[in-house]
Amino acid sequence: MMEQNYTKIDHELPLIPLRGLAIFPYMILNFDIGREMSLKALDQAMLEDELVFLTSQIEAEVDEPTTEDFYHVGTICKVKQVIKLPGDTVRVLVEGVSRGKVKEINEEDGYFKALVEEIIYDQENADEDIEVEAFVRNVFDAFEEYINIGNRVSPEILVSLADIENVDRFIDTIASNIFLKADQKQEILEEFNIVKRLELLYKILLEEIVKYPLIFLEPNSNSRKYVEKFMISKGIKISPEFELGSFDLLLEFAKINLGIACVVKEFSKDYLEKGLLYEVNTLEEIPSRSIGVCYLKDVPLSLASAKFVEILSSANSSLNDSI
Repeated sequence: MMEQNYTKIDHELPLIPLRGLAIFPYMILNFDIGREMSLKALDQAMLEDELVFLTSQIEAEVDEPTTEDFYHVGTICKVKQVIKLPGDTVRVLVEGVSRGKVKEINEEDGYFKALVEEIIYDQENADEDIEVEAFVRNVFDAFEEYINIGNRVSPEILVSLADIENVDRFIDTIASNIFLKADQKQEILEEFNIVKRLELLYKILLEEIVKYPLIFLEPNSNSRKYVEKFMISKGIKISPEFELGSFDLLLEFAKINLGIACVVKEFSKDYLEKGLLYEVNTLEEIPSRSIGVCYLKDVPLSLASAKFVEILSSANSSLNDSI
């Protein structure tokens, strides 16, 4: 579906396997190089266009990696700075340019030289994709929530993120600013389909968010039962850290950052409008509840009952008389 959104160009580039590191396109990274093969690869990059292909080792402990010891999807990078350190080590500053996939490798010149297929995203086609736009909004909201509840990333990143129009860059900017395991970083790098990559990033963000304590109403409340039934239908079992007796308590506990509260949105409007709390958007909306009234048409309602039905009818025009 997204194949037409990419331009593919082959390059012959020196390759350097990274130990315990990964780099995304548009990301700035500095690291030290001491292995002879990597130093030769860096020298070759500096002699040409200062471009190098960086990929992660599968096991960081391997000192002398073979072609089987590193991933074959990585990032084409521009070398920005090289500083010689004491001994035979150099410190390198690079900037990620674009994703790439290794097609061939040879070691004849004493370093890894790879034929790399550069894969460049074409933003123009994605602009018209409603599915992409919807996912971008969800991912942005989830990332904002990740920042608000975690205090591990500066909120200032949201300002620059809001100005990024290129979806590819948008995804990789977020990926490079969240705490990911090595296999998660590689999974994001290897996903070229934009929609699937957005979905993957969104799932990772939500998984991080739900690690925080959950705050729910007591088990016997109707609202708790309704949400819990929905969660179970999706294969999710909840284990709240706090079970409280009122929505007011839920909101206050969430306000002092004790966890994520499950509250009827109507009751939390004041907190949301004042910026005291933030809404966590789920991939699938929890269905709205409805209320119905059954009464016999042939039996007149009392004044109080008639007024009650009138109020409900005005609030919900879809309410129908029932027998």
